[in-house]
Amino acid sequence: MNHSCDNGTMTTYQDYVRVLTAAAPQHGVVTRAQILRLSITASSLHRMTLDEDGLVRLDRGIYGVPPLFDSFLEQRVAWWILNPREFLAERARPGSLVRDGVISHGDAAWLHGVSDMPTDGHWSVAVPRDTPWGIQHVASLEPGDITWINGLPVTTLERTTRDLGAVGIDGEHLARWVRFLVTERHWSLDRVAGLLGPDATRDALPFVDTPNPAAAA
Repeated sequence: MNHSCDNGTMTTYQDYVRVLTAAAPQHGVVTRAQILRLSITASSLHRMTLDEDGLVRLDRGIYGVPPLFDSFLEQRVAWWILNPREFLAERARPGSLVRDGVISHGDAAWLHGVSDMPTDGHWSVAVPRDTPWGIQHVASLEPGDITWINGLPVTTLERTTRDLGAVGIDGEHLARWVRFLVTERHWSLDRVAGLLGPDATRDALPFVDTPNPAAAA
């Protein structure tokens, strides 16, 4: 970002450095509310978006630093939409995660490592949020239901399995998740079935061609 001109430009550059510091642990995503909390003015924020090397607007009230982006940008933007005011250290507290919501269902399965799953932007939230992005599932989560993958809050394997069993997705997709748990995570089929539930297990089993390992994790 150009900082070789007048005092106003220098101030914008200094503000940009502060924004970079805030955005770095958030993989390049930063919100307007966070920027204002840094005592940076709205006019300075606007100037940062005009510079070709400055901030880019990703969504309403959501900005980004392109060199810091990764392949999970869409999920990160959606997560910050759910609570744009708090910084990562604040949102990472267990109570905040339960309140704000986490990636779940097919999107959680995808982040855990099963690439061919229905990923329509599923989130489990304590209270519905006014956002057009994704599909919200109102759920009571415990801190033990949540893990972190690539800097994103995601339902655990156990919680994801229960969620997938409850939403009625087709047996072929369920079977992919079952195969992953059995072959990659070394779960027994009994353990998987106990979390999926009888109906989902019945739908998935015709498509499961992986033998049950002797060890149950």
